[in-house]
Amino acid sequence: MAGVYRPRHPERTVLYRVLFHHFDRFLIEYESRFEREYGFFWFHPHLHFLVTEGGVDAAGVFQKIPQIDDSRLAEIFAREVLAMLVRKELLSPEWTERILSWRYTGFVLVRTRLCNLGEGR
Repeated sequence: MAGVYRPRHPERTVLYRVLFHHFDRFLIEYESRFEREYGFFWFHPHLHFLVTEGGVDAAGVFQKIPQIDDSRLAEIFAREVLAMLVRKELLSPEWTERILSWRYTGFVLVRTRLCNLGEGR
C-alpha cells in the first residue's frame, strides 16, 4: 500500500500559523473577556452515570429516595472533585477558586430520562 498515506503538514496551514503566532494574545484576550463567564476553554473532562432513585431494602421492596436538588448535587460533586485534584497536587487551590467563580464551571447534572418501574429494558 505504498503511497496511500500522505502527510498533512498542518504547520503549513494559515490557521496553524495564525494560532501559533498569536496564541499568547488570544489567551490574554480570552482570560480578560470570556473566562469569567465560560471558564477555561479547554477544560472539559466529563463523566456519565446511571443512577437509581432509590434502592431495594432487606425485604426486597424498592424504596424511592426524596427528590434531589440537581444544582446542589452538582456543586457538591464539583467541590469534591476539585478538592481531590488539589490533594493530589494536580490543581492549585487558586485554580480551584478560579473555577468555582466561573458562571459555568463545567460541573452539570442533567437528567435526561427516567425509566418507569417494571419497564422491560
